[in-house]
Amino acid sequence: ELPNNYIDRLETDLDALPWWLGLMKEKEVVMVNNTEQLPAEAERFRTFMVTNNLKSLVDVSRTYEGEFIGFLRFGCVQSTRSWEDEEIALLRLVGQIITNALQRSRADSELRSYAGELEDANTKLKELDKLKSLFIASMSHELRTPLNSIIGFTGIILQGLTGAITDQQQNQLQRVYKSAKHLLNLITDVIDISKIEAGRIDVYPDHFLVSEVIEEALNAISSQAADKDLAIDVKVHDDITLFQDRKRFLQCIINFLSNAVKYTEQGTITLQVDKNGKYAEIKVSDTGIGINSEDISKLFEPFERLDSHLRIKAGGTGLGLYLTRKIIDELLHGSISVQSQVGVGSTFLMKVPVDHPLTDSSENQITSIEAGVT
Repeated sequence: ELPNNYIDRLETDLDALPWWLGLMKEKEVVMVNNTEQLPAEAERFRTFMVTNNLKSLVDVSRTYEGEFIGFLRFGCVQSTRSWEDEEIALLRLVGQIITNALQRSRADSELRSYAGELEDANTKLKELDKLKSLFIASMSHELRTPLNSIIGFTGIILQGLTGAITDQQQNQLQRVYKSAKHLLNLITDVIDISKIEAGRIDVYPDHFLVSEVIEEALNAISSQAADKDLAIDVKVHDDITLFQDRKRFLQCIINFLSNAVKYTEQGTITLQVDKNGKYAEIKVSDTGIGINSEDISKLFEPFERLDSHLRIKAGGTGLGLYLTRKIIDELLHGSISVQSQVGVGSTFLMKVPVDHPLTDSSENQITSIEAGVT
């Protein structure tokens, strides 16, 4: 048995025992079988043992990351004795358990600290990303206003409303008009993407017939298909109705058809619409140049344009399919997939809920919904 104040006194007097402390830092085990056998330089330690009625003891030191952090002790107050290997092994085992617990505790503390720092950094990055998107959307809007003026006034001149122009002027103004329209489309795409990423775009679901939207989309790209002598085969039932954002749904269909026309040199483009339970499936297939399997993952990334002999002729910014995926995933709450074979053609499949998932079922109508950001 040890005096009740043994531990308190031991902690208090530890630095006053230089002989013992030096040994503990050099050796794993310090054993004192008899106080009378202690060397002269250990006089203060002998006094310590006598004061605490210790006749013999064995200490096993513990280190953590190469530094001495403490020890475990067996002490005898009744008589001098030798310490068995089993007793020393027990002290080592208990010491290792304590050291492992300390390591786990410190590791957990560091992980919690790092997790907190990462969470703070992630929050700041999200805020910066939103600010970036809002800034781009704002600047793009300011650019679109003067650009509309350029397009409008150029169109007036081309129509001869301001007077006759020469063939050379007609040709040059046509180039200006076409380039301005292309730039306007790019700015509009950037605005839409930035608003979606910032969570600042509204969704306006409404009831509409899919066949009417398909007809509108065909009118938008019919001249492009006619210029390349491409046939468009449409398979859609007249009675399929959706409760979705009509404008965004139309935008996706036009992007699919326009993309098919760009990369098809001859043959047919097929547009098929089916209703499968609570989802509408819109499939656009072409007989175009196709896509390598390793390039399919790049299709829906921003500013990615795959290498092909039609790249320059087809034009484009690399934003169309990226924006389409954003609209389908985050605004229409649907999904998009693609299958393709080089030299055979591609098939794009869009699945969207027949009823927008954020619809208030009691009212079955929505005024506006702020889009979520993933």
